[in-house]
Amino acid sequence: MEREFATIADVAKEAGVNKSTASRVLNQRQSRIPISQATVERVRSAAARLHYMPNLAARALTLRRTHVVAAIMFGWLDPNMATVLQGVQQCLEEKGYDLFVAPEPEGDDRGLSARLLTARGRADGLLIFGGPHAIPSDDWLLDFYTRYGPVVAVMRQVRDTIPEVTHRSHAAAKRLVLHLLAHGRRRVAVIAEASFIGQERLEGCRAALQARGLSLEPSLVTEGDWTTESGYEAMRKLLKAEKFDGLFAVNDRMAFGAIQAAHEAGLRVPQDLGVVGFDNQVGLAEFCQPPLTTAALPFREMGEAAARLLLNLLENRPIRKRILIFGPTIIIRASCGCPNKGALSASDRL
Repeated sequence: MEREFATIADVAKEAGVNKSTASRVLNQRQSRIPISQATVERVRSAAARLHYMPNLAARALTLRRTHVVAAIMFGWLDPNMATVLQGVQQCLEEKGYDLFVAPEPEGDDRGLSARLLTARGRADGLLIFGGPHAIPSDDWLLDFYTRYGPVVAVMRQVRDTIPEVTHRSHAAAKRLVLHLLAHGRRRVAVIAEASFIGQERLEGCRAALQARGLSLEPSLVTEGDWTTESGYEAMRKLLKAEKFDGLFAVNDRMAFGAIQAAHEAGLRVPQDLGVVGFDNQVGLAEFCQPPLTTAALPFREMGEAAARLLLNLLENRPIRKRILIFGPTIIIRASCGCPNKGALSASDRL
């Protein structure tokens, strides 16, 4: 025999109040008429005795709210994104929201709109994780936000209109390459990537070389696609073309592949070749041989900040900053030629 669940009416009867009062207490709704603390406690005690569970579907219909946030990932196949989502989920759970991770939409703009509107219909708001190749386009995101917000963009640089949680890489990339140069490296090669993020890091490298009176030789720049395999192939290509004593890979996974190719070519890292990466790949960068010098982004904190920003939009709370920018921390390990030091001091946070 199925157990019958207690209703709001049952709780109201048990507590000796009317149904609307019980509803306001249990749904935590504001009221023009104040409810005494004694009444609140009586309703809550009655609900506990009856093992009352709210009907979320009915509440969503009444309030036109689902208490669900959808996260949509575009092109990110990166373990660090799991850390970002952990931060999102923790913040949402504390506020009584659930997280729905939607599959990446595919196809043209019409198909993209259909998929995102479906997600939007299931959720109160969207977190859109922009992929490394900036899909969807800024114009598309701006149009979607104007029509169907609230939306928060995560991990991509959108023109300053959409609420956004992102990072800046130029200064950290410059600092990493300056560190390589401080070890006496003079010919630095780069495994870059075509996206905005990849190019920002490439320009940081170029700025470091210029600051020391050096230039980035075109023959020492090649591109990968963020994967370990592409880093391996890019390094093999570089080794066939030129001699160099330093390498900057714009993410850690490409650095891992490059180090493997260097080992196979008989090069010792860091004795013959100093290597630095970017992102501090969780659980891997510190165990690479040698451990990788890199820049760490506060991924979990970024996830928490994105969730808080979206919740503030949903609750119509005042927002001091619509664009939240996080900076990396340089992590010194052995691949550059240093002893394994770990994170630099707070003054080195960029």
